[in-house]
Order: sequence, then structure tokens, then C-alpha cells
Amino acid sequence: TGRLQISPYKGTALDTEFTITALDWIVRTNPAMYQFSYEDINGQLNVISEFQAQNYVITRLPSTKKVVVKVID
Repeated sequence: TGRLQISPYKGTALDTEFTITALDWIVRTNPAMYQFSYEDINGQLNVISEFQAQNYVITRLPSTKKVVVKVID
């Protein structure tokens, strides 16, 4: 398991640029692949970025309370 770091912690929907970083993930192979998503008001996950080797993404988000990362190695 690992954790997500989101900076800044709060912002304005669709205006603030957030950096979302996956940290401390233990993987068997390098590089790990990361997919970032957010949950919309209807509970649906929306992909921010498809699987990529980069452990962070910079994006503007709609109003949300949940960001998800999937990690594969």
C-alpha cells in the first residue's frame, strides 16, 4: 500500500491546478504504472490519466472529495 499527496490541499473547482503524487508504494518491478482518477458526485470514477510510469499528475479537478490511484507493477 501507499498514499496520495495532493497539493494544494484545497482549491477552486476547475480553476486550481493540483499536483497529485503517489508515494511509498512497494512494487516488485520498476517502473510501476500509475492511473489517477477522481470520483464524481454520482459516485462514478473518472480517469484523469491512463496508466503511466510517472508517479504524479498535474490537473484541474471538478468538485470532488475522492481521488484514487491504481498501481500496477
